[in-house]
Amino acid sequence: MSTIRLSLLGPFDILPAAGNALRRKERALLAYLAVQTRPTPRPTLISLFFARADDPAAALRLSLSRLRHTLGPDLLLTEARTVQWNPHAGNVDYATFTPLLTGDLAAHSADALASALALYRGEFLAGLALEDAPEAELWLVQERAHVHALYERGALELIRRWSLAENWEPALRQTRTLLEHSPLLEPAHERLIWLYAQTGQTEAAHTHYEQYRQHLQREMGLEPAPELARLLPEKHPRTTRLFEGRSNAPPPFAGREAELRQIHQPWQAAQKGQGGVLLIEGEAGAGKSALVAQFIRQYGVSPALTGNGYEAAQHLPYTPWIELLEQALAHADPVRTPLPVYIREALGRFLPGSQLDHTPAPPPTDGSEAARMFQAITDGLLTLFQDKPLFLFMDNLQWADEASLSLFHFAARRAARARWLIVATLRPRTGAESPALGKVLEGLSPHAGRLTLSGLPSSAISELTVTLWPHLPAEKRDPWTARLQQATGGNPFFVCELLRELAARGAEPDHLPVPASVRELVQHRLQALPASGSQVLGALAVLDTPASPTHLHRLCERSEGETLDVLDEGWQRGLLRADEAERYAFAHDLVREAVVAGMSPARRRRFHARAALLLAEEAASLPPHQRGELAGRIVQHAQAGDDPERVFAWGREAASYATRLNAFGDALRAIEAACQVYARLPDAEAPGTEAREIQYLEILLDRARLFSLVNNRLADESEMMQKIAALLARHPHPEMQAMYHLGEAALLAGEGKYEEAIPAALNSYEHFMDLENWLGAAWSLHAVGSYKITLSQNQLGRKILAEALTLYQTCGDLTGEVTCLSSLAWVDLNLGEVRQAIEALTRARELTQQAGDALGQARISHTLAATWNFLYHTEHTEIYAQEAFDLFQKMGLPASRPMLYLATSAWIGTKDPERGRAFLLQAYTEAVEHNDLWLRGWAAQLLGRAALQAGDWTEAETRLEEAARLRRETGERANQVSDLAWLGRLRLARGDVPGALSLTERAVSEMETLKEEAWVFEAWDIYRAHAKVLAAQGNPEEAARFEQLAQEAEVWMAAQAPDEETRGKFWTWVEQMRLL
Repeated sequence: MSTIRLSLLGPFDILPAAGNALRRKERALLAYLAVQTRPTPRPTLISLFFARADDPAAALRLSLSRLRHTLGPDLLLTEARTVQWNPHAGNVDYATFTPLLTGDLAAHSADALASALALYRGEFLAGLALEDAPEAELWLVQERAHVHALYERGALELIRRWSLAENWEPALRQTRTLLEHSPLLEPAHERLIWLYAQTGQTEAAHTHYEQYRQHLQREMGLEPAPELARLLPEKHPRTTRLFEGRSNAPPPFAGREAELRQIHQPWQAAQKGQGGVLLIEGEAGAGKSALVAQFIRQYGVSPALTGNGYEAAQHLPYTPWIELLEQALAHADPVRTPLPVYIREALGRFLPGSQLDHTPAPPPTDGSEAARMFQAITDGLLTLFQDKPLFLFMDNLQWADEASLSLFHFAARRAARARWLIVATLRPRTGAESPALGKVLEGLSPHAGRLTLSGLPSSAISELTVTLWPHLPAEKRDPWTARLQQATGGNPFFVCELLRELAARGAEPDHLPVPASVRELVQHRLQALPASGSQVLGALAVLDTPASPTHLHRLCERSEGETLDVLDEGWQRGLLRADEAERYAFAHDLVREAVVAGMSPARRRRFHARAALLLAEEAASLPPHQRGELAGRIVQHAQAGDDPERVFAWGREAASYATRLNAFGDALRAIEAACQVYARLPDAEAPGTEAREIQYLEILLDRARLFSLVNNRLADESEMMQKIAALLARHPHPEMQAMYHLGEAALLAGEGKYEEAIPAALNSYEHFMDLENWLGAAWSLHAVGSYKITLSQNQLGRKILAEALTLYQTCGDLTGEVTCLSSLAWVDLNLGEVRQAIEALTRARELTQQAGDALGQARISHTLAATWNFLYHTEHTEIYAQEAFDLFQKMGLPASRPMLYLATSAWIGTKDPERGRAFLLQAYTEAVEHNDLWLRGWAAQLLGRAALQAGDWTEAETRLEEAARLRRETGERANQVSDLAWLGRLRLARGDVPGALSLTERAVSEMETLKEEAWVFEAWDIYRAHAKVLAAQGNPEEAARFEQLAQEAEVWMAAQAPDEETRGKFWTWVEQMRLL
């Protein structure tokens, strides 16, 4: 019985891999059985998983049958009334994890706990939803909570033990991992701060505490528990009521130089007696508070008093003013400064328990009494600070209570007659939400200055990247800056949190993570939206494209009125933006990602499925030539929505559209998706499905053609061709038969069997010619010509390619024409006609640029890199190789072949062998991965040459022998000559003169045989290698003759250079190689 490995702690995973083909409910059923400790009655399974089926008992029998068929007959122990997982069938991570973490943890070693915790990859059956089986969904939710609680319990125990043993590094690592899974677990935050303190990481401890404190204070008006502050490695100052004392370590700050100057101007005026008010507006996280804090630090502002508005305290009167007045008393000395009784009484009302506390008078009951109290408070500030300039800062004015706003308005009107600058921050559009704030802002509008904060520029984001992610290589900083700008819109809070998350992860992720702090901030904003907000914004997040209210209300199945209310509220709160066409999108990509992260997998899948349905309905009403863009989106949503029918129906059209746009990576993914879902279609294996089988045959042929077009190998190529042959046997079709033979030829060529590939391609050519399909005939002839030149039959290959070129031109197929021109240029190179190749390729490159043919341009640029490499012009080689590399990557295609020429340009041009070798190793690795035998052969030879020059003869022999073996297998005769010569050099270096002579004699002899058909790359080097061996043998006359032949070959190649500069570069490198 084969052993099964079943992983349930995280996404469902199983070995053997065939188990991953199980359907969603079959996975859930298998997981349920695997975690039970006793047999489960069949009625229980039916009620859990199949209650809504037309025939529940039959549905259960079918699922159990599929499980046994897929994973083996011994998987389950079945009786007439019960079913049980066979404990001898394999290993289940749950079975190891839960018993160990459920009982007495003290009974287990730290190693045992660590091993169990390492099994936890995420929540139980992450990503699996059972919305059509509510009882099973409830079991799933309960199991997830149970497993997660066990994980937290075990992790905290393991951290405690490692801490006691002063095993700091694993304790820190486990704590960070725990916070990734449980970002709101306060004991984990406490432990991390304590560990930082114990290991002398004072700055890290304070930074972590400060991040946590700022988030709680900014968004919830709360402070961390006092116990948290006491864990810090040095006495953490109590938050003094002076603004500059709010944080030991200021948050990173970058950019905003212009904004700082805009605050400095009114501050200078206030110092001269011309006070004023400045309102700073910006979205949440825009850096309003950080800007003011930086201004206070940078310009040494003192005294600077601040009051904070808190969302949770906006119904408590005068909260921000109480903070500000406490600061005033801490900064001034009210005992030594005589204060009139009316001021002391007013201050005593605000600060009961202070040294000014008199028996408090009742709060003002009418406007006149309030005005007298406001007069006393502002007079008190003037008296306490006498004639000093005073900086008053009211943070988050939008959350101030109505009484505080009235006092703010009163103080603002007095500022002009005092040496005060009153600065207030608020969020945009909040005046419309709060009538009291709106009235204050309206009253101040003629006199108050305004400063609106937009996103940070890329230069500031780059500066923050240096500060917060110092280990990121400098050459990667610009691309990451651009990604961060796109994802965050330059929002400083989002940028900083993302950078901290990225720096903590170490490795660069493929997708930007959503830090827990950002996710919490967005979720906090969502809670203020109408009840239907989560559905409307969830639909918009899943759609991931600007959408109209009408489209959204159909997608989320809410009324148009509800949808409009949510969109309007989201726009006012800065979560959304709207374009001129009244289409809505998220303000930042990161906001959308945070909304998606907060949705259950079941809800996401439902929205995706509904989006695919609506888009398909829209596309069906369009003419065929207008449906392509929608086809790609339909496939994307249908995949995410688990809708194989629409993936299959639209995959081919999506691939065709992406191909026309040069988005070959997208095209390959779309056609692959359509192929993969075929087996899941309800009637894929039922009789009477001729139309669907023919559609599947067309998809398979498109897949083969597309992969051939981009020179990419398929892992299942042989199996795919067998499927095509079987389908053609059932559904004969002449044109598809011709395409099959062309695919067969590509399969053989990919295996290095060029001699066998040629008859298959010619068979395809004859079929296409009979059908008068000239484009298909061009494809076939092009393949034959390419195989011929690979086999060093260049003269014949040139004639065949010329015929293919004529056919492409007859059809008006510019892409084919350019690709054929590139192949003809390779013929020129193979015959040593380098100048002719340069001229032809330069013209072809202009054609591709005019036509916007990115694939053609990439291929031409790659061939130009090879051409200039013949002449050792490293600058041109690198320029064209980099251009080809970038284009291939942009199209989502392998870019390994241009890497070969990036390696040689680094090696020759910069004389940096290590950089060149790094490129070669990368090219070699990708050649192995993609089974590119031509590239692998050249990369192996060049790595062997590098090893020989470095004196590593063992490595050199391994690489050079590999190159020679690959060329023999593929029949690349000209390249075999080069391999023989370098193997001869290796034998000579080792003192084996007879062995070296045998190899170089064969190289020279083979080169003479090929003279009419091929110019061997670096022919002079072949002659010179033989000359050196002859000299070592003691045959100077023959050595001189072959040295003369080497020099003649060099002169001949130098004559191919198009200008004197290139000729000079060629001779410089040749002379250097002679010295080596």
